[in-house]
Amino acid sequence: MKKLSILFMALVCSIALSNVANAQIHKWGDTSRLRVEGNHLVDQEGNQVMLHGVMDTPSPYFSGFRWGYNCGYGYESECLKYFEKLFSAVTDTAQGSWCNVFRLHLDPCWTNDPSIPSSGSDTGEANISQFSKKRLTDFLQSLYLPLARKAKNHGMYVIMRPPGVCPQTIQVGGAYQQYLLTVWDVVSKMPGTKSSSDWLSLELANEPVRIVDANGNETNAAMHDFFQPIVEKIRANGFKGIIWIPGGTWQQNYRPYAEFPITDPMTDADGNPDCQIGYAVHFYPGWFSTSDSQTDTIASIRSFLGSVPVVKTSPIMITEVDWSPQNPNGQGHYNESGQWVLPNYGTWATGSTSKFGKGFKAVVDYFGNIGWTLTHTHDYIDIDRYLADKTVVPAFTGAMNGDAYEACSGACFKWYPQYAHTEHKARVWNTDESSEMFPLNEFEFNPSIWENGTFDPATGKLVTGQYGFGGWQYASPLDLSDYQYVVVKLKRNAPGSASFRMFSKSSSYWSSPYMTGLGGRSTIAIPLHNRKNDDGSAFDPSHIYIAGFWTNGGNSEAIYIDQVFVSNDGSNPVGIECPSISDLSPAAVETFNLNGQRTSDDARGFVIRRLGDGRVVKAFVK
Repeated sequence: MKKLSILFMALVCSIALSNVANAQIHKWGDTSRLRVEGNHLVDQEGNQVMLHGVMDTPSPYFSGFRWGYNCGYGYESECLKYFEKLFSAVTDTAQGSWCNVFRLHLDPCWTNDPSIPSSGSDTGEANISQFSKKRLTDFLQSLYLPLARKAKNHGMYVIMRPPGVCPQTIQVGGAYQQYLLTVWDVVSKMPGTKSSSDWLSLELANEPVRIVDANGNETNAAMHDFFQPIVEKIRANGFKGIIWIPGGTWQQNYRPYAEFPITDPMTDADGNPDCQIGYAVHFYPGWFSTSDSQTDTIASIRSFLGSVPVVKTSPIMITEVDWSPQNPNGQGHYNESGQWVLPNYGTWATGSTSKFGKGFKAVVDYFGNIGWTLTHTHDYIDIDRYLADKTVVPAFTGAMNGDAYEACSGACFKWYPQYAHTEHKARVWNTDESSEMFPLNEFEFNPSIWENGTFDPATGKLVTGQYGFGGWQYASPLDLSDYQYVVVKLKRNAPGSASFRMFSKSSSYWSSPYMTGLGGRSTIAIPLHNRKNDDGSAFDPSHIYIAGFWTNGGNSEAIYIDQVFVSNDGSNPVGIECPSISDLSPAAVETFNLNGQRTSDDARGFVIRRLGDGRVVKAFVK
């Protein structure tokens, strides 16, 4: 079954089969083997690692023409000398700069051949008509890999992104997919790339906007079908490092991966799946319910989780983020969505640390497995000041009267050293799939899907607004077709007005739901098959977009939720395609708990078993 295989791969990618009890703080400046373990990164000692740094591009234009005016053969030396200075500056801990990752753009000013006529309708860096495979091969050897090694020598891991940006629409089987397949085929075959895979990782594309399938349709599978072949190409060429997968809508939307996850074909020395996959996200003011007018950090965390559900199973790198407050003497611009951005002190986005930054930091700190790179070196340090006298200060310090904390530069000068001296722990998520469908925490349970409500996870108390609704909205439709019931268990009898509703017609709250009254009861088994929506149409348990509780509203109508789970007998929860131990063959040779820690073979409940044939499976021991 497709559901079983998806669960199995997601599970294998999320289970850490190592002992992390003795984990310490990652040694600063150590760029030895970096790997994915569960939903986080670890070094070769098993310590969790968080990456914080900058992005830059070896382009004369984007470097402010500080090292020269030309790209091409013979100009590599001056570019490399310039970046050597930048790397010294952003890792000068004595002066307060603490970067341990560098995002390197394989800038198309080097890979484009000016002798080839430009064609096609795409403009700027989205136009790939002048791309030269030969120039990419040549400059990997003479510029890009030497530049990456310089970053490593200064104690930074390196993330490499392809030349240019995605066109507005990219298609499975289309020209841009073929372009990326060519780029990553060249890069991943290069001996210098493969030998650097412990510290060098690959980000597959920059800012896809609209991804369509081979027929030109926007489907949930299109994103997977576009990037999966590229992952397989890279692995076939022998690259074993981390691969960062982008999402749609300028790297904001990762919901389709919840239904169609990217899988890693790589295996370890013992033949077990070795999932070295993470996701690369972008994050600017106005995204994920953040802005200088929105300071509700719970809303920001909930919005990020809804848009990037893979944060629960995989490490996340925010490979672009910046902000600085409004500058009355600056000049505004239009952003990628065609929206006017108020003038600021020199970043792409306008926002302030005390407002936007509050929501941004709440998101990254809540999940515990999110690193980031500022969008440019000049968003972190005052480059010209350093080149003049080797003094490292946050960017915009002079323009902001000596205190740049309200910009990303000053904030990161405060935050980066704090992270460098802190032991990192990714959030551990409930891996009982029955409960995972209906989690009861303040970020996944939304009490205000309609009207403003409140929810207390400690007591399970839900108070909706007047005629309000609280519950769950799913990144991809929830498929309950293999189960017979949803069981609602309450701590007290439900008020007379209360009902449990499931929406299968669309993701709109105003579509007609399947409704079941709860009034006066504390436990009810809700049948899932052969049911009707309120308008008489058929309820489809394979596509549930929203589920939750409706009441008249107010404290007198409060619902006290204990559990909501799927069941096949109407009483007991079930897992998803989870075999019992007696069903497993050959016999298990090792047993782990759901945190990936070795445990006794007679452990009860949900466990992870490595079988005699090398397979790793989840099972339930009665």
